[in-house]
Amino acid sequence: SLGTSLAFAPRRSSQRLKHHFTRSAVARSSSSSPSALPRIAILDSFTIDGGDTEMWSGLRDHFEVALVRPRPSAPGKLDAEDLEGCAAALTKSVVFDAATLEAAAAGGLRYLGVAATGTNTVDLEAAQRLGVVVTNVPGFSSGGVAQMVLAYLLHDASAVHEMDASTAAGGWEAAPDFCYFPTSTPLQELEGTTLALVGGGGAIARRVAACAEAFGIDVVLAIAPGRPEQFAVEGEVPLPEALARADFVSLHFPLTPTTEGMADAAFFGAMRPHAVLINTARGALVDEAAAVAALDAGVFRRLYTDVVSVEPPPPGSAASALFRHPRVVATPHVVFATAGSRRRLVDTAFANA
Repeated sequence: SLGTSLAFAPRRSSQRLKHHFTRSAVARSSSSSPSALPRIAILDSFTIDGGDTEMWSGLRDHFEVALVRPRPSAPGKLDAEDLEGCAAALTKSVVFDAATLEAAAAGGLRYLGVAATGTNTVDLEAAQRLGVVVTNVPGFSSGGVAQMVLAYLLHDASAVHEMDASTAAGGWEAAPDFCYFPTSTPLQELEGTTLALVGGGGAIARRVAACAEAFGIDVVLAIAPGRPEQFAVEGEVPLPEALARADFVSLHFPLTPTTEGMADAAFFGAMRPHAVLINTARGALVDEAAAVAALDAGVFRRLYTDVVSVEPPPPGSAASALFRHPRVVATPHVVFATAGSRRRLVDTAFANA
């Protein structure tokens, strides 16, 4: 996606990476023989493999798999012993700040594979300084994310779940006519509506655009905040113009210090009162307290989100308030998690390593 292109450290080919790892691991371990495989740790496997650890078996051709941990003992945190003797590690969400990277590099870490689209959990400057190669997996879930964005759009327009609940409760049997209208708002057609893709140059946004256009939706590409000019996309319009035109707004740009909390009270105020916001990117792009206040005030109509600022969200947090709001529909960070997407993720992680 656009975000990973901006944040992504330079990659090497798979073959060169393996050679690099093997030499580093052997050189740093006096007990290693020249034929020893480098050790690799998988730090938070469950959100990728769903408990099927055989998904990682292909790594054994090139690595000694030292650890397959379903999740860290504390969310996003590295346990001290996890990388002992490891030249390589794979993670989806463990945070590698400068101090963590320094300790890991001192222990022999030379490669960190982020099994995700973004790299906001890694201090890339520190990794480069320490000689730790970092790769991510852009585009592995483009189809799955686009599918969920379209599911949100269809849910909003067609209210299938609301009608199903009404018929299950006996509403149709009690109706005086052959049909009845149980939804709180009229059913809508997506054709002729406008979808603004904020950060529309990446692989995910392009897939969303293609799917939306198949429904007759007019797609507008909005300039992502903080995006360097060399990543400009033909036909983009300024963000305020896109928000003023859109019936639906979907976020597709990375979380950076510039973009954190970017969807705030001013952002919501620039949206149309009937508009819907969709966030499948990063939770912290949205000021959650401001979103609740704006929804309460009718500034915009509905929020669909697959991500929140802290995951899992603590009880009583701003995210919890979102979940309980009648005009918020939330899914638990699963847009990447179709079976096909997870298989591509693992296969690409193997290729990178």
